[in-house]
Amino acid sequence: MKLLKVAKREYLERVKKKSFLIGTILGPLLMATMVVLPGLLFELSPETQENIAVVDRTVSLYGDFERALSDTLENGSPMFLLRRVEVGGAGFDETKKQLGYEVESDVLDGYLVIPEDVSEEGKATFYGKRAGNLKAYERIERALSHAVIGKRLAAEGMDYDSISHMIKGVKVEALRLKKGEEKKGEFMLVYLTSFI
Repeated sequence: MKLLKVAKREYLERVKKKSFLIGTILGPLLMATMVVLPGLLFELSPETQENIAVVDRTVSLYGDFERALSDTLENGSPMFLLRRVEVGGAGFDETKKQLGYEVESDVLDGYLVIPEDVSEEGKATFYGKRAGNLKAYERIERALSHAVIGKRLAAEGMDYDSISHMIKGVKVEALRLKKGEEKKGEFMLVYLTSFI
């Protein structure tokens, strides 16, 4: 019985402290902010035109990559301005050094190196000054994946264009029903409100 009284007294003492009240209110708020804010910033980040150089060590992927990266901005202009860079007589390291200088001096937003073994290894490297543009990075990765998949299929005697509709993903649009009406574009707002 004494144990129960001591536990009750300790509990009430802790609950009455300001630090407990502040932690109880701010703790969940801080957690919600850490979970929701990065996604919200990703969705609301403005799209800008990216100037990117591409070093295609395979010598055969650049055209497919360029076609796959056909995203446009809201005003209709291309999102990516691509420039093909050949490895000069000075070698690959010198080419990387020159491109690095162009990135540092804001001539380029970044450059992509597509290695010779990209079809086997499935890895490429993007060098950029700003790592924050996740949308652009995701689009570059997706376009390169499509180009590599096309080359892999071609190596097996299949045509990417003829089977691309079979491997095309599905986009699900979220609509909110309210009083018999369909409301578009409120999904994120509803999600955030219900989460908070």
